[in-house]
Amino acid sequence: MADGWASDPRPASLYAGPREPDPFLRRDGSCARRRHTGILQVWAYDQHQLPGYYVYQPTTKRVRTYPVDQRFEPQFPGNTFFVTEYWSTGDPLLTWGNFKLVGKGPMLAGAHHCADLDQPNWLHKTCGGKSGVKYWRTRMELVPEAYVVELEPVAYPRAPIGKKRIWYDARTLTPLTMISYDRQGKVWKQWEGGFDYYERKPGMKWIDGVPEHFWSWTHVHAHDLQSNRMSRFYFAQSVPGGYHATVDDPRLFGDFCSIEALERLGR
Repeated sequence: MADGWASDPRPASLYAGPREPDPFLRRDGSCARRRHTGILQVWAYDQHQLPGYYVYQPTTKRVRTYPVDQRFEPQFPGNTFFVTEYWSTGDPLLTWGNFKLVGKGPMLAGAHHCADLDQPNWLHKTCGGKSGVKYWRTRMELVPEAYVVELEPVAYPRAPIGKKRIWYDARTLTPLTMISYDRQGKVWKQWEGGFDYYERKPGMKWIDGVPEHFWSWTHVHAHDLQSNRMSRFYFAQSVPGGYHATVDDPRLFGDFCSIEALERLGR
């Protein structure tokens, strides 16, 4: 599955990642200083193993192997989200441990109806905060039951995160929101996503090649609660470079998910 995903106001990035193993590539073209940066993660089938983390740096025109602890740092200056936070659990599952079910019950979340397919490039409207544009304007619904799971980074002794709590939709086990705590046990960050079933209807602008119906995420709020800084991005129909959203395309692995692809796309 490949998602065109972008930060506001300009589309900026592309994610591509088959599930087994789980390579991850992000190409960013939002500003000159980080244009053509590429990031690739390779997950082994054994979920106890630490992932490989490779970055193409346009300034040196070389692929660099990043230390595993760098997944607990922003990918780019100014971002508030880390690689470890993607889908709330951005690391191989068994590199975390001490799992506990600490609660369950109803919650309000963006579990469905969050796509704005009638808007240009599916861009959401904004609201809130002193600026009036801090949050995506989205839709929430009552999830009848969610499981709250606590976990700790057992394979990452130098991680700045002490633990996470993730709220899973009991119906689908989709992670709806995540709260992380620092090593002092203080609430640090919130990661909140929205989801929807994308379906083309008469009159909608739809790029050729984008599937006419599929399920996906729609947007993310990555909120640093200690500094009150926010990063937000969304699922775009297309991003610069001629890329568009697609699902289950077998060409994605060869086109994006290798060291050779990192170098080729960076140039």
